[in-house]
Amino acid sequence: MQEKYPFCVQIKDGVWRLMIRVQPRAKRNEVVGLYDQRLKIRVQAPPVDDKANSAVCSFIARQLGLRKNQVSIESGQTARQKNILIEAEAEPDWGRLIGEG
Repeated sequence: MQEKYPFCVQIKDGVWRLMIRVQPRAKRNEVVGLYDQRLKIRVQAPPVDDKANSAVCSFIARQLGLRKNQVSIESGQTARQKNILIEAEAEPDWGRLIGEG
């Protein structure tokens, strides 16, 4: 997992850390690729009033087929580089997130 998907780490049973870089105010919500060992995600929402953070969590949840409450921001609340916590019984299909599946 670590070699193919360097942007995610399992931190305990059922919990993964997703390391991302966010670009707010984009034309559309999309995964762009890797940026400095982080997954770069563009979102349409502006970086005000927690809108971009909420959009990122919703986008990731939708891409992985999870509920929104299974995805939360661990750190980087006001930064472009964020760590996202994902709670799921089985390991998410990271390929779906980056468009491989």
